[in-house]
Amino acid sequence: MRKKGSKNDGAMGQAAGVDRRLEERLGIEQEWKMRFPRELSGGELQRFCIARALGEKTKFLLADEISTMLDLITQSQIWNFLLQEVKEREIGLLVVSHSDG
Repeated sequence: MRKKGSKNDGAMGQAAGVDRRLEERLGIEQEWKMRFPRELSGGELQRFCIARALGEKTKFLLADEISTMLDLITQSQIWNFLLQEVKEREIGLLVVSHSDG
């Protein structure tokens, strides 16, 4: 049994090699890494998921309803970051939405 706070414990335990620059640009706080996923908000979890999905070898990203359950401010922050990141890195992006808006 692992002790809380061990290296592989928190939300990023299996995300070895995530670029620190991505974490900073997504607003991921170091303290969040020591929490279990159930202790994070939906927006915090989504930021981790995006950071993990944008590994250095990522060439294409399928964004299927990635911000649907988030508040408007968090949606805006995530989409602004994501659009800038895919443009800078020339990553393909396919956005799936079931919204009429």
